[in-house]
Amino acid sequence: QLLINSSKCSIASGQEKEDVHHAAMALHHADTIDIPLRAAQKGAPSRVYLLWGERYLCQRAAERLLDILLPDKQRRATNLATIDGEREDPAATLAALRSFSLFPGRKVFLVRDAKILQARTAAADVWQQAVASWDTGEPERAWRMLTQMTAPAGLAPGDLPALTPSAWKKALGFEKPADTAWLEKACRQMRGPAATPARPAGIADQYLAAFEEGAIPADHILVLLCDSVDKRRKLYKYIEKRGTAIDLSVAGGSNKAARGAQEKVLRGLMRQTLREFGKTMEPRAAAMLLERVGFHPVAVVRETEKLALFADGRDSITAADVETLIGRTREDALFEFTEAVADRRLEDSLVIAARLHAAGVHPLALVAGIRNILRRLLAARAVIAAAEPAFVPEMTFAAFQKGYLPEARERMPRLLSLLPPHPFALYMTLAKARNFTTDELSSAMGALLRAELAMKSTGLSGRVLLENFLLATVPRQKKRPRRTHLSK
Repeated sequence: QLLINSSKCSIASGQEKEDVHHAAMALHHADTIDIPLRAAQKGAPSRVYLLWGERYLCQRAAERLLDILLPDKQRRATNLATIDGEREDPAATLAALRSFSLFPGRKVFLVRDAKILQARTAAADVWQQAVASWDTGEPERAWRMLTQMTAPAGLAPGDLPALTPSAWKKALGFEKPADTAWLEKACRQMRGPAATPARPAGIADQYLAAFEEGAIPADHILVLLCDSVDKRRKLYKYIEKRGTAIDLSVAGGSNKAARGAQEKVLRGLMRQTLREFGKTMEPRAAAMLLERVGFHPVAVVRETEKLALFADGRDSITAADVETLIGRTREDALFEFTEAVADRRLEDSLVIAARLHAAGVHPLALVAGIRNILRRLLAARAVIAAAEPAFVPEMTFAAFQKGYLPEARERMPRLLSLLPPHPFALYMTLAKARNFTTDELSSAMGALLRAELAMKSTGLSGRVLLENFLLATVPRQKKRPRRTHLSK
């Protein structure tokens, strides 16, 4: 009977381990990330982990994973290889992954900003960032953007000038821009020590073959961190089926669904941080904290830690604690302020400006924010005024993205480089630009300059000068000419 019971326990233990192992081999999200971590804790780690989405969430998850895979801090110094994906040669990483280590024990290869599975859908946006970086005198950043854009296609930036329009479209997924003359100069300038090694074609397939053929030592583990992934690739499908794929992306935007998803992630971080300190938080205090900090995962964790330390002698954090310690995040408030100006909401502009002033923000900081949004709106008005392609205010976002945007990128790449690269952000900026005429924006720039000079050279109150500017600029004119997409 003792032998039978022992055998049953052994079978049950083996079955539990196998169940945990298979549970880790799936697609997980922020709310199920503990499943693969527990599997690794119980001795059943995956051979390859892929984490993508919100950068801080990926970093935090990677740190938790490393604490499990390499708990010995001293051994971690020799058995952890951390690789910067911006300057990585994936072929060299694969060669190291396949080679036996000189040091005993498990070895982990952590690749940050990995490019071998990067989604191609963002290539056009990355191109706009590269153009903007080159135009503003940042050639190294422009080169990194080009490398990021070409890597998923198995190309290097130096290959771009020779690509025909059809080859460009096939490789990168968007039309070849009309103005690519600067590429040759960039290639000549950056082909040196600063140039990133070219990506050999089919590198993702080489990784896949190495895992499938068992060419990687059993104690070597690959951890990939990236912003986005192309789920159509065979390597991704292999990782989802045989490794561990963790999607930590969070919906952007300000609609109800996006805000709900963001709040769910932030509350999860709060709960985890509070558990580490053995604290709880009143519901009203949690709501106040999230409202004041906004969607900034790092800030939520840091502010929660601050509150936990402040309530050292108590088990629960109260709303009074939040009121005492936590102010509104400056970046969020400044963004709300410039958005109110762009939307011509006078009351909100004045209220937020007063709130920022009470928080100690200098009026010149608000002037800088207004200047940036006015410049952006002026560039947007120039795009709207273009005869070809014609911007139709009533077009849906789908029509904008599929019909208008590709042609606009081909015809005026430099102008669009002054605007947000993300399609929806660009669409909204053009919509907001219709709140002003070009003449109004030009006059506002002049008035803002005069207010700034007065703040710097006179004894007049900066707050009063700013409020006078808002009162004169933000309200809509009583009589406005009928406008079309060609009008100023």
